Amino acid sequence: MTETMSNTKERSAAAVIGCLCGDAAAQPIHWIYNLGKLQAILSALEYPEFRFPSANPYYRIDTGKNTCYGDQVMALLESLVRCKGLDVKDYATTQYCYFGPESKYENKLNAAFVIKSGVQKNFPIHGPWRDKVLKDFLVKYATKEEETGSNDMTDMHAVIQVVPIVSLYAGQPEMLEKVEEAVSVTMTADEAIVHSLVAARILEYFILNGSNGNVLDDVIKELRDPNRTCPHSLDKAVIGFLEKVKRNLTVPHFNAATKVFKNN
Repeated sequence: MTETMSNTKERSAAAVIGCLCGDAAAQPIHWIYNLGKLQAILSALEYPEFRFPSANPYYRIDTGKNTCYGDQVMALLESLVRCKGLDVKDYATTQYCYFGPESKYENKLNAAFVIKSGVQKNFPIHGPWRDKVLKDFLVKYATKEEETGSNDMTDMHAVIQVVPIVSLYAGQPEMLEKVEEAVSVTMTADEAIVHSLVAARILEYFILNGSNGNVLDDVIKELRDPNRTCPHSLDKAVIGFLEKVKRNLTVPHFNAATKVFKNN
């Protein structure tokens, strides 16, 4: 029993450390949407992690530093430690301090950026990048809206916030509820929430079980359970997506990402 608990704690810590290290490792090649350019960069490197100098077309920060996604994890971790658990009001305030007008993220060129407008003149900026999820949150927080989450964005913020929450609450009955509460501080779109819940189920499986068993089959079984915790109207669609993943496990990553799942 003690050994099992120790391994669970070690895997929880490894999830957080791996999340932050992976984010920092990928930061210099973040948001390179031109696949030809990305392939050229990767083919010239034996190891793509922690590339120097940065090839990021939108922003430049020192290699080894985190993206806004990693910084959001740090904000959540700081709040969890200070409050000894999730306190959504404290988390929101901490995020505002991390990303608000008095933070290192304040940049006029970044502030004027319109999503899907692509790389513009004077890019990359010299400093970290504040994306639309965070911009939406900051506006709502500053105007004291009750719900501060972006209601139309569905990007990786929905997944990365899961890591500290699951690492803390894995195995506890309130885990999924805590995930939804934390993610809703910055994202409220249904697609974002359901992605966060399935990511949480997958991560919890590995924290509790290690690499034993089959995580996809286990999570699909749970999503089909009529008595599951935190049921969502999009769970059936998630099951279909996970089944598609299972059918393509042997497809090389690049082909799966670009052809099977069409860069989604």
